[in-house]
Amino acid sequence: MTKTDKMARLISVISGVRSQLMNNDIPQIVIFGAGYNVRAYRNSDLNSETNVFELDIVATQSRKNEFLKTLIYFHKYESL
Repeated sequence: MTKTDKMARLISVISGVRSQLMNNDIPQIVIFGAGYNVRAYRNSDLNSETNVFELDIVATQSRKNEFLKTLIYFHKYESL
């Protein structure tokens, strides 16, 4: 499978998941090896009914959570 084939497959899967989210057809999503990916946050506006869980090693999740807290803090006070 070429790199182009892999990208096309990934885009197809993401498109399918997004359309299912908009129809409230997915009760939960588990992202294994989430790393620094923010897909769960990017898709949160599509559906408030779907629970999204990210699983990764503790060190990676900790760094990501600290970074996201910083972003949220600055975004919250950016408009003051």
